[in-house]
Amino acid sequence: MSHSYECFVGNTYQTLLKDASFLSLIGGNVPEIVDESLDSFYIVSDSSKAELIFNKHTQILEVIIFKKSADGHFPKSLNSHMDADEVRSILGNPIEIVQARKLPVLGMVPPFDKFEGNVEVTYSIDTGLVEEVRFGS
Repeated sequence: MSHSYECFVGNTYQTLLKDASFLSLIGGNVPEIVDESLDSFYIVSDSSKAELIFNKHTQILEVIIFKKSADGHFPKSLNSHMDADEVRSILGNPIEIVQARKLPVLGMVPPFDKFEGNVEVTYSIDTGLVEEVRFGS
């Protein structure tokens, strides 16, 4: 998982289909529309533990979300055994730090750091360890 996934964001689905790294990431999965009323379509890859969200109208990739995998590895040399200090030692100082908080309707929302290059790392509310890595526009 050493590819620069943030380079995928902002490209169209048709453009990405020409990229072998993208094809490897999606593992043969095809787009699906979860809800016709939404302005997005998705590709979910269980093997990569990745969810890709595209704008339905422009077909531009807006976000890639990597969930915790069985081996605990994430892109950017991160893993699920790292806390915020360890992540920051690899990615540098975040441009924004958001603490865990309680929101009406949603309940507790986990803490996350935003880094240069539109990288966002979410930490577990319980353990403070990496739970999700996002690349977005």
